[in-house]
Amino acid sequence: MGIIDTISAGFRLVTRRLWLLALPIALDLFLLFGPKLSALPVITQLIDEQIAAQSALQGGSTEIGSAEMIASLDELANDVLGRVNLFGLAAWTRLGFPNTMSSRPVDTATDVVYTITSSGQMVLWQAAILVLGLLFTTAFLVQVAQAIRENHAEPAALVKHTIHSWLRLLALFVPLGVGLVFGMTFLAMMPMGAGLLVLMALMVAAVWAAIYLAFVPHAITLAYESPLGAVNSSFGLVRHNLPQCVGMLALVVLLRTGFGFIWGRMAMVSQWAALAAIVGCAYIGTSLTAALFLFYRDRLAQLRQQQRTLRSLNL
Repeated sequence: MGIIDTISAGFRLVTRRLWLLALPIALDLFLLFGPKLSALPVITQLIDEQIAAQSALQGGSTEIGSAEMIASLDELANDVLGRVNLFGLAAWTRLGFPNTMSSRPVDTATDVVYTITSSGQMVLWQAAILVLGLLFTTAFLVQVAQAIRENHAEPAALVKHTIHSWLRLLALFVPLGVGLVFGMTFLAMMPMGAGLLVLMALMVAAVWAAIYLAFVPHAITLAYESPLGAVNSSFGLVRHNLPQCVGMLALVVLLRTGFGFIWGRMAMVSQWAALAAIVGCAYIGTSLTAALFLFYRDRLAQLRQQQRTLRSLNL
């Protein structure tokens, strides 16, 4: 199938199995109506420490530029970072989990808000939410993969496969996250000019890495691959189908971004509009995720058939 046909097949599959929308809708409803988690006190404390350090370097004086910087930092803390709902970290949208409420800002006038008061608590909360969110996302991906296979599996087998897939994804993302932290720390210690050059080079490398590793979750949940096997499968698939893979991924990103803008605007209008946005986001997002699974399955089957043909010719 071509790219457009694959996208259409993803929509048809989800239309026949609307129960696949359950997990994305459930998380979005929790993020909309449930309690919110804010790190505003921690962020304010960190900014105050930064301002105090800057003031100490200037000998206690406050210049006009510094005053403007302080005002900008306060605005950033209170109007942007302080209104982020940390529970939104549970949505791993980059892995194909549809979500629109994670970016909805906290409204202290109407929302029940729990606040984090220390940096240690913030790190622990973020780590716990990310890990549990990855489990939730893995369960969603396993459900889509099961729908792609079109065979019946016992609930116990699905739970076992979900846990195994979750652990395999953790085995990939934990070292990646640790490496990212060390990398950003190293960049912060470099001179500004050299640091910017290295950062630009890393950004280009990250884009290509994202393309070549885009089908790792599909390899783990659909093909039962190990972490290294999933990396090898995704890399090989993209290497042999680079134009098609780039086209498919670009179209999916374009559709997700475009509709995401629409869902975000609807979510700010009213609760009824937010509910409509949740359902629309779940349907279109799940359909695009299913299309990527179909694309991976079909291209992998073609690649294996080509490899078998080459082996038979060599014999």
